Amino acid sequence: MSSPALIHVPKGYLVRIDKPASLRVTCVQGMLWITQYGDIRDHFLRPGQCYEPRDFGTVLLNGLQESWCRIAHSRRESEIHVRDRERLISWTPA
Repeated sequence: MSSPALIHVPKGYLVRIDKPASLRVTCVQGMLWITQYGDIRDHFLRPGQCYEPRDFGTVLLNGLQESWCRIAHSRRESEIHVRDRERLISWTPA
């Protein structure tokens, strides 16, 4: 089991999580908009609120304001990408 990751999500940035099943996203600060491939609902998180993807559809998190989130891994690693319009930062937890 991997340790939780604390990720900074600046306003307007996207965090892409591929194969997110068994993960939990918790908003620590700010406000996040979350959408998942195959889920027609949008989710909005404020500090202390969590989102748990139901399957393996790609998840996108968007910082609606300067935000921090914690991503807890359970059974496997997922690839996490932080992106804005000009750059892509890939990050894979240890």
